[in-house]
Amino acid sequence: NPAGNGSVESYSSNFWAINDYYQFQFSTTNYSAISITWDATSSATGPMDFKVQYSTDGSSFTDASGTNSTYQLTNDSWTSASTNGASTRTLDLSGVTALNSQPAVYIRLVMTSTTAVNLGVVATTGSSRVDNFTVTGSFTGSVTPYYSKSSGNLTDVATWGTNTDGTGTQPANF
Repeated sequence: NPAGNGSVESYSSNFWAINDYYQFQFSTTNYSAISITWDATSSATGPMDFKVQYSTDGSSFTDASGTNSTYQLTNDSWTSASTNGASTRTLDLSGVTALNSQPAVYIRLVMTSTTAVNLGVVATTGSSRVDNFTVTGSFTGSVTPYYSKSSGNLTDVATWGTNTDGTGTQPANF
């Protein structure tokens, strides 16, 4: 895999056709207000036009809406030593409450036309790359505070409890 956008490697593909896609899967359990960020670029003869789709079952996908739900790529220069901000896109999916607290969420970046970055037709050798796919959200789960006893090994769960003096229910693990 070629250099990423400020990372050692990226995911690169060629032989693109309409409706081909990159797919990402992640859990949003105990999270809401989901947002995704990713870096994308194409070679001069690689695909230019993409859209974002989401799903919670991996088979029925919905087109996203909002800024960067559809986007056009350019031929940005990527190196492992620095990040090219022109390649970074963020899509706020917080309005899609169906994505909140799900065991699995699927995101697709789908090619939508045969137009290449150089405004010709996508070539079989034309490539597209993605890197740094990130998911953020607001934690909605509960947090149990644990307190340490005044003495003991802090790496031992027996030294911790739910009461302020370290007694009470111990954590199952760290």
